[in-house]
Amino acid sequence: MDRASKRSVVEVALVFVVFVTFLWFGRRSFPGANLAFAVVLLAILVYAHRRANEGWREIGFRWDTFGSASWLLLPAVLVGCALIVSAALALGETRLPSLATGLRRAALFVVFGVAQQYVMLGFLFKRVERVASVRFAPALTALLFALLHLPNGFLTAVTFAWGVVACLIYRRSPNLWANGLAHGLLATLLYYGLPRSVTGGLRVGMEYVAALSG
Repeated sequence: MDRASKRSVVEVALVFVVFVTFLWFGRRSFPGANLAFAVVLLAILVYAHRRANEGWREIGFRWDTFGSASWLLLPAVLVGCALIVSAALALGETRLPSLATGLRRAALFVVFGVAQQYVMLGFLFKRVERVASVRFAPALTALLFALLHLPNGFLTAVTFAWGVVACLIYRRSPNLWANGLAHGLLATLLYYGLPRSVTGGLRVGMEYVAALSG
């Protein structure tokens, strides 16, 4: 393994550990924990991108591939929507918000979707591809991303499946805006369409455990 590959492994491990620490121990550990996490994570990401000479376009924050990426994502999004709607109709516990509330929630999910897809695709996947085979890099990246959603078994399975799809599409047409939009749409449907007994309210880490205890 060359020096660049070793650096990629260290960077992936470091970001993964930072996320796990925050999700399990850091969110409510002290006032300003969220800000501290954001600052530390951003510092790591920016430093790593600069070391790798990765600009906005290389990462995927670009518009020229938005159309092609959206077209590639469309079949997967439609299948995902169909599965969620079918499950919602079968379970019969859909929560319909007001239009204003629904739009605010959807916008929030899109923002967080772009952020999450950036970490998974623009950072983790690009580094995993440097050390893993072409065949296994999408699955390995999706696994790392899914593990961050433990102990929510439902969300872990969903994010692994979607992670594989997102990596394969990103490889063909890298665009984080399109991936974030798709992420936000599906997250909104999951949040309102399925009962929290299934989705866990989309909580992860210690927040998921606390919700079960409460």
